[in-house]
Amino acid sequence: MLLRVDDESQVKAALELLDAIATVGIDPRAVAAALWHTIGNRLVARLPCPECTAGRHPAHPARAALA
Repeated sequence: MLLRVDDESQVKAALELLDAIATVGIDPRAVAAALWHTIGNRLVARLPCPECTAGRHPAHPARAALA
């Protein structure tokens, strides 16, 4: 499990984020686990979540290829 949300506002924010990620053309399953961890922490703290942009995303597959 990469993201856990407990209340209605967190679920709504998570679903909006998933839609935003898909709109950019990124498969949410391909997003780095570290970003999901950060998003979960931000949701719990009720802070704004970082954007998962097409510019940030290529770093994860490149890093995974090196491992």
